[in-house]
Amino acid sequence: ELNYEMGDYPAAINILTEAIDRYKDDSMLGKSMFLVADSYRKSGLNLDTTLSNLASDPSATVIYEKQSDLRRQHLEHAREYFDRAINFYEQVPEGRQDELGQVYLRHSYLNRADCLFDLGQYQEAVRLYELAALRYQLTPTALTALQQVMNCQVKLGKPSAARAASERARWQLRKMSDEALMQEGGSLQREEWEKWFNWVEQAGLW
Repeated sequence: ELNYEMGDYPAAINILTEAIDRYKDDSMLGKSMFLVADSYRKSGLNLDTTLSNLASDPSATVIYEKQSDLRRQHLEHAREYFDRAINFYEQVPEGRQDELGQVYLRHSYLNRADCLFDLGQYQEAVRLYELAALRYQLTPTALTALQQVMNCQVKLGKPSAARAASERARWQLRKMSDEALMQEGGSLQREEWEKWFNWVEQAGLW
């Protein structure tokens, strides 16, 4: 965990994956899976700057392809471990679930879909964002998931589907109390959500 917090993701992955293999009955197994997943995801996204610099250098084609493939591998591994974290937490009996575990579960749902979005696999990302929106409906997590559904549909060239996702998010926002908006670590006030939705409608994305 210290390596993870310090941003030494390769070390965090090595130690945590060994712990996962060794201690299969550990109560904190789900947390370890989440941290491995997030370490892979951050490792992959950390390559974006390098890839951007290499893209402008015609002589660096081979290096660019290797780094691009490494980014893809990291994000695919991240998706795999987010899957494992979700499976772990969903099998915890209801009476034994704790708040921290529910936080990791919620973030695993969103980050798993984010991995596919970052890989450009927008159709599959839509499916996973929809699962998150359904599970956490009428919460800030659902609003975030529907935001990303909209972004995916724009990327897929489906403006009507993007508009439908935006309308569904606005419907959920109207149904939510101010207290509900502050749950799950929500940081945006109702007025800020509404301002964002208004901006999207005026941006001409559909």
